Amino acid sequence: MNLSKRREILNKIILVFILVFIALCFIFTIIGNSFPSITSKVLIAAEEGFSGFVGLDPVQLAIAIFQKNLISSLVVAFISCYLFGIPIFVFMLVNTALIGALLAEHPNFIVGLLPHGIIEIPAVCIALALGWHIWRRKEKTWLKIKRRDVIFFMKTVVPLLIIAAVVEVYVTPHIISRYIILP
Repeated sequence: MNLSKRREILNKIILVFILVFIALCFIFTIIGNSFPSITSKVLIAAEEGFSGFVGLDPVQLAIAIFQKNLISSLVVAFISCYLFGIPIFVFMLVNTALIGALLAEHPNFIVGLLPHGIIEIPAVCIALALGWHIWRRKEKTWLKIKRRDVIFFMKTVVPLLIIAAVVEVYVTPHIISRYIILP
């Protein structure tokens, strides 16, 4: 497959993943509004999962967020092909359920998700699409991750995740403190 055809296919897959990600966030928000007790449990579990970030200075926090997102993106992009694509779907469902639960509990928190989410969600969806593309290759060498896949990941996903982590640490808190009144 030539490079332009590959890019065209990958761009379509990326767009589908972004649209599905957004749709699932809305669906899980509606479900979260319908089942508030489940929403509370999901948010408590998420809070426990992020407890390791408490007390970090901004630089350490940005690095920790970047590392968490990078590891997740690496798994879905390059390990999913060995696990029949299952991590792609698990990652998508877990993250959209967390966002949906957060928005069900605190709808105005979308203001806090937007600054870094506009960057992070496409980055993650690019990793998801790359994992799907590698897994679904028609070539018999689908288990072989190609150099061009790694280069594409390094040129697109990694810089976006760095920017998203910096925005999440340095911009998002200011927007939250200005526009969101916490209980």
